[in-house]
Amino acid sequence: MDHKYRCTFISHRICPKGNGVLLVNILPPSVEKIAQHTQEVLTIEDLIAAFARQEKPRGYIGVEPSGLFHVGWLGWVHKLNELVDMGVRMEILLATWHAQVNDKFGGSIEKIRRCAEYLRHCFVALKVDTTKVHIVTAEDLMRRLEYWERILRVAKNLTLARVRRSTDIMGRTEEEAAIDFSKLIYPLLQVTDIIDQHYEICLSGMDQRRAHVLAREVADKMKLGWKPIGIHMPLLPGLTGTARMDVSSEFTAPEVSIDIKMSKSKPGDAIFIHDPPRVIRRKIKNAYCPAGEVENNPILSYVRNILFMQDGYTFHIERAEKFGGPLSLTSADEVESLYAAGAIHPLDLKDATTKALCDFLEPIRKYFEDNPEAKKLYEEIMEYQITR
Repeated sequence: MDHKYRCTFISHRICPKGNGVLLVNILPPSVEKIAQHTQEVLTIEDLIAAFARQEKPRGYIGVEPSGLFHVGWLGWVHKLNELVDMGVRMEILLATWHAQVNDKFGGSIEKIRRCAEYLRHCFVALKVDTTKVHIVTAEDLMRRLEYWERILRVAKNLTLARVRRSTDIMGRTEEEAAIDFSKLIYPLLQVTDIIDQHYEICLSGMDQRRAHVLAREVADKMKLGWKPIGIHMPLLPGLTGTARMDVSSEFTAPEVSIDIKMSKSKPGDAIFIHDPPRVIRRKIKNAYCPAGEVENNPILSYVRNILFMQDGYTFHIERAEKFGGPLSLTSADEVESLYAAGAIHPLDLKDATTKALCDFLEPIRKYFEDNPEAKKLYEEIMEYQITR
């Protein structure tokens, strides 16, 4: 299909050059800024149209309160702040009942709600402007009769087979989702959230792509006059190197397998925003980082999708003159190119990433040390069993 503004979306793991988005024509500055560092915008044309219709479109990100905040979420936090700066009226939906359906914390809604309170502190520590970003819970939406009426209208526009194919948005396969009937309600909840609240811009990782495709299909069938726009951030691979990519014929862009995501429950696979330097150093030291390999390299993914998300960032590698001397690199492309050529040793890359990440997380750790309520919630969540 030909459009005035056409984009080709390329995964970093297929093509490490650029920020995951190849912009073919000159885009409006606000749209081009939003597209930076994303893996996909679904679609650019709809995003342009949304800003043309209104100066401040409405958007959201849905977050399951399911455990400690890990660094894989830092990318969408940065993009959330960017969207707010551009005038998007962003909301964070703490998806409490969604998490209960998904058996987080063994399905304990009390623990899930405590985790939601913990996440509120995480957003403050991460400099999310909570005077501009409205934080709501699933209960806020569900207590209205209109919400349940809309769920039925959404359901009338979907087949059972179509819903079953969308269950991987929970991080589960279609077979796993057959455990109990509530799993089939989950996609309806997510689509209804979007349509009920008129969220035109939907921020998420690539793992939520199917939900947004589903919402776009339903919006068309219901003749709403608008379709939700998916702003999809790259998924960070686990440090243990178990990442892989699947390309599904159902979609026009690469679909990343749910297996690629770092796992909070797998020891050593994820770094949390609370981890002290010694823990970060140990996890990165043991991480998968084959010499000269860029694809599926979790350390290079951290460099690109966390560190270089910061405006004007410079990546410093300290090393002795006999090993080439110190390096100051100003783009992820440059880091990856030198690494692929063998000009950067894996240990030097790991040491530099460790230092940069420790420095980045230090103010967040300090917030939780100095705030008694935040510290208590963190310690409480630490004691909960983290379930997939």
